[in-house]
Amino acid sequence: MYLFDIDGTLLLTGGAGSRAINAIFERRFAVSGAMDSVAAGGKTDDMILQECARAKLERSLTDLELADILQEYVPMLAEEMRLGSGFRMMPHVH
Repeated sequence: MYLFDIDGTLLLTGGAGSRAINAIFERRFAVSGAMDSVAAGGKTDDMILQECARAKLERSLTDLELADILQEYVPMLAEEMRLGSGFRMMPHVH
């Protein structure tokens, strides 16, 4: 089962997604601050990653690159949420 919350009505991650994406772009492409100019609200992960690539690499990711990054991103996001202090469920969410 997957839970999608693109507008912060169910949970907040305290920046875990941005930290994970920044780390991936640093490791794969040797660029820092991939999320610096990207507003993630209301966008899918694919859209966010492509926007980061266009801003920092001046190109779009290939389908293979995108798939590889998403494979790396999901467990890294989980780890960032586990370690970070900003993760929280919104009021009345069980």
